[in-house]
Amino acid sequence: MKRVLTLLPMLLLLTVVSVAASSDATEEIPLVALLRERALPLATEADLDPLLERAKEAQLILLGDGTHGTYDFYRVRTHISRRLIAEQNIDFIVVEGDWASTEVVDRYVRHLPGAVANAAEALRAFHRWPDWVWKNSEFEQLVEWLHHFNGVRPPERRVALYGMDLLGFPDSLQRLMDHPPTAETGRAFRQCLAPYLDNPLNYPVALSQGATDCTPELAALHAQVAASEEPGGEVTAHLHVVENAEAYYRAMATSAASAWNRRVGHFAETLERLLDQHGPAARGIVWAHNTHVGDARLSAMAGQGMQSLGELLRTRFDNASILLVGSTTYSGSVLSGREWGAPVAILPLPPAVEGSFEELMHRTGHAVAYWLFTPGDRHDGPLVAPCGLRAVGVVYQPEFDARDNYLATILPGRFDAFIFIDRTQALKMPSVVNKKASP
Repeated sequence: MKRVLTLLPMLLLLTVVSVAASSDATEEIPLVALLRERALPLATEADLDPLLERAKEAQLILLGDGTHGTYDFYRVRTHISRRLIAEQNIDFIVVEGDWASTEVVDRYVRHLPGAVANAAEALRAFHRWPDWVWKNSEFEQLVEWLHHFNGVRPPERRVALYGMDLLGFPDSLQRLMDHPPTAETGRAFRQCLAPYLDNPLNYPVALSQGATDCTPELAALHAQVAASEEPGGEVTAHLHVVENAEAYYRAMATSAASAWNRRVGHFAETLERLLDQHGPAARGIVWAHNTHVGDARLSAMAGQGMQSLGELLRTRFDNASILLVGSTTYSGSVLSGREWGAPVAILPLPPAVEGSFEELMHRTGHAVAYWLFTPGDRHDGPLVAPCGLRAVGVVYQPEFDARDNYLATILPGRFDAFIFIDRTQALKMPSVVNKKASP
């Protein structure tokens, strides 16, 4: 009998433990001095100019966060995104949210038929835990700004907003069931998955115990979509989510890394499809966690067979076409849950462990700063030494921070630019949010 790996932490982006850099002062001092010397200030909008200049050549600008529950990361990404949209030709923003939920938000920001009345109402489409990642006041402000920005532009030049995740696949399956040509095959696939829809993690458990998978029903659904719609349509997009979600959960029965890579591969495929859809000169902004944005080959993820979105994009596009921007903090607070589906709460983010990049950046004395790396930084000098970099997911237990949350990282290889905020605060608690896991 195959053993089902415990993959819930993999979903939460926080399981990989790194080897922190040596705390020996003779090794740390050159790196701290270099970080202090190379730091760029980040106190005003004008301070973003060097980063935006670097972004001009990129088709995709990926903006990472060290946690999904930190106000400051949302704010700095909002400032960067607004300036990119206002000053450069940007066609879309893609977030690490579900495709079907984000469709509702996209209709609002682009003034499409059937749009709801305001951003807060649009964000109610995020109804599964952790819905607060996007249903919060900081993201709401960006959605409202984008709605007004698009309001004075012709329809063909309005900036779209998409989701690239697959964890909310039941909503995409419902769209297929609501589409008359695929309703019957959609219902047949849903009937096969019915025992697992309340908790999709039960699907790989059942498969490991000898249950039959749902791939025949999914193949029939695929054939029906192919027969009823031209490639690239809305129904095909939902099928793409459903197919990759089934493969993602099925992979959990055998391999943690394989399941992780299935999800990351779906991210990359979605971005490539959107670039094709928007034309040869299309450009986009991506909001995702550092573990997705950074190049996994330059971190401890590679040793565990785990890929990242940044890695896949670098292998499929010219390096100049992809800009990977990470962000982190030394200490503060974070909005998170202590376990999957638990009520969210403001939790302390303890000072970073000694020898980590966060601790070294803290020692520079900069409250807020960022770095732009050159190709040479990847090959020579103090920055080449791997140090730990914290990664906090939507589930977080502060008492195990030092044990569970650091990835050995070669910073200038994993990212093209990096933002540091010494002390951060948690996202504001949303006024309306699901406090328990939903089906």
